[in-house]
Amino acid sequence: MEAAIFSQKSAVHQHCGEAGAIGAAMEAKQLYDKGHCTTFIGLEAVRNIRYRTTRSEETRCRFCKNHCLRTFLDIQTGCRESPTSPPEQHKLPLAPGERRVIIAGCEKGAVENLDRMREIKAGLDSIRAANPNLVDLASRESGTRAARPWCAIHPSAQLEDSRKKSHRTHESPLEGARWYSRVLNMYVYAPLFTAYLESLGVLSENIVFSDYTTNEMYRAGSSRGSIDPCFPFEDRDCAFSQPHLQQPQAPGARLHLSPMFDVLCSPLVRTRACNACPTVAVTPETVEAAYTKEINVFAENHIHYLHPIVNLAERKLFEQQMFECWSPLLGLSEDENHRAVQSAYEALAVYEHDIRRQARATLNMLEREHRLGIVMLGRPYHHDPGLNHGILDEFQKLGYSVFSQNTLPLDDDLLDRLFGDEVRAGIITHPLDISDVWKTATAASSNLKHYVVSSIIGLMYKLFDPNKTGIIGPRFEHAIRNAMLTVMYEPGSTFVEVVRILTDANYVQELLPKVTDPIIRRYWTDQIAQTSDFHKSEVLDYIVSKFGRFVTNKMIRNIIGQSDSAFNFRKVMDEKKNLTD
Repeated sequence: MEAAIFSQKSAVHQHCGEAGAIGAAMEAKQLYDKGHCTTFIGLEAVRNIRYRTTRSEETRCRFCKNHCLRTFLDIQTGCRESPTSPPEQHKLPLAPGERRVIIAGCEKGAVENLDRMREIKAGLDSIRAANPNLVDLASRESGTRAARPWCAIHPSAQLEDSRKKSHRTHESPLEGARWYSRVLNMYVYAPLFTAYLESLGVLSENIVFSDYTTNEMYRAGSSRGSIDPCFPFEDRDCAFSQPHLQQPQAPGARLHLSPMFDVLCSPLVRTRACNACPTVAVTPETVEAAYTKEINVFAENHIHYLHPIVNLAERKLFEQQMFECWSPLLGLSEDENHRAVQSAYEALAVYEHDIRRQARATLNMLEREHRLGIVMLGRPYHHDPGLNHGILDEFQKLGYSVFSQNTLPLDDDLLDRLFGDEVRAGIITHPLDISDVWKTATAASSNLKHYVVSSIIGLMYKLFDPNKTGIIGPRFEHAIRNAMLTVMYEPGSTFVEVVRILTDANYVQELLPKVTDPIIRRYWTDQIAQTSDFHKSEVLDYIVSKFGRFVTNKMIRNIIGQSDSAFNFRKVMDEKKNLTD
């Protein structure tokens, strides 16, 4: 960018505002010379404009199931306007000389005549067809994918499956419906779970997805008492609030699947981990609490609520997690489970390949026609039309094709065009190597950092000022917050470094070049730098004294002075070991 733009000489007109107005006037003159006429009625006529508004049941739009209420704005300018189109039939009559403008929620509602609406719809459909919305396509495809049952791939397993089915009664969960919360990460991984169940013999018609998120669903779900500022977090409550998920549709017990996604699949290289958002991951537990807080809605509706924690990046572990979840309900063997997991990953690969193939075709079209597309940088749950609020549809209507991170093609020739030079230069080891742009390779977000800081401050209040008498106050919080957030820019920092930065000016200067937050930098360069040594010592020594018990005790220092835990709790849980203190 610097080579292409900033190194070039550019000139700015001394009176750029006036120059712009002159340019607009010149453009208007050229259009007039070509026979175009202005539709502006003139300043004098503008002063005499009269209008009336109507918003009632008579203005309600009936062109779709939403039945939106519209506003009719009937304007009278006093000017004679030559008709440019045949007279239109109006629901509400117009007075002589009036012109109607309809304020509606979409383009189709901006007209009254059915034929005119069909013309508008046909125009929008043609624009959509020419400019694919891969986000919408991926969303619809994820909920309609059907897997080929594994018994068709492994005929030897069919007999074993038949013997198992002969022992199942009509009340078995296998005969009931399975419902998926079509929220959050399920917008990407639904084909995997659908294929898993269909491979075990579950009929596709017994797999039902919740609807796309709506405002009504959100209001119904959020009334359950879940408290979190994250809208997607509340979204999972909404998915179960739908009436059709709580009404019997099939004999026997039914299941509602809402997995807790811990680790996701990712094509990226040299990452420390690919964990899902921890808040999103544990929301199924919150849903269970919300729907069993007063009355157990699941038990009342004979529903088994399943929310297994899943690691999609490690297939062997995922296989174990699925077996522990489904074996008690379906009575499947380890071989059946293994084949179902195999089919599930195959189905997910086919789904991703098909979406990316269509995305590549769209990219090729944009390149040929020298046009722009839009990439939505969001999480998988932003495939939900209810979460992206229809913004992507509006871009599509304007003639832009829309992609998401999960739908971008990963063809070798394309990646080589984009990143091949960096691979050959040794800057990165693979086109999808992110080590050069994500230096710390850590999954800790800024929200998590602030959560840790707030937890430490809360601990200080409990230890030294439980009654909030002022021993720990705003000044203490301000210093600790800036100190902790500063040392977090250095990978491997611990509690010991927090004390050091409060007492060692040279260490502050060493860390400052790594601090990217301007507010935190200014705390040291403006506030602390301009504080006299006497007052600085008085304040900082008081703060450091509160941490003395942690860093002077050798046993405690050996614990809090480690940047990485010596215990691998993940390994302990996965290998089902016992951890004793």
